[in-house]
Amino acid sequence: MPGWSTSRTAQAAYGKHLVRIGELIPARLYSNAMARRHLAAARTARRQDLVYSQMSSLALERRDDLLETAAVLDTLALGP
Repeated sequence: MPGWSTSRTAQAAYGKHLVRIGELIPARLYSNAMARRHLAAARTARRQDLVYSQMSSLALERRDDLLETAAVLDTLALGP
């Protein structure tokens, strides 16, 4: 990803997996952008029930994403 670089510590910890992590970042950003677009559309349509539902769903998804990412990074750091 242009402009994105890693520290020597991250390179040492994640090695060959760092390239894959770098590839996943734009995919996550795109997913977040699309979720926000859908939320904005619901708000524009004055569908408050849908806004609340989507906000709750997004919050849970982001929490799960963070937990999964942390688990994967910890596993990679501990592996051979």
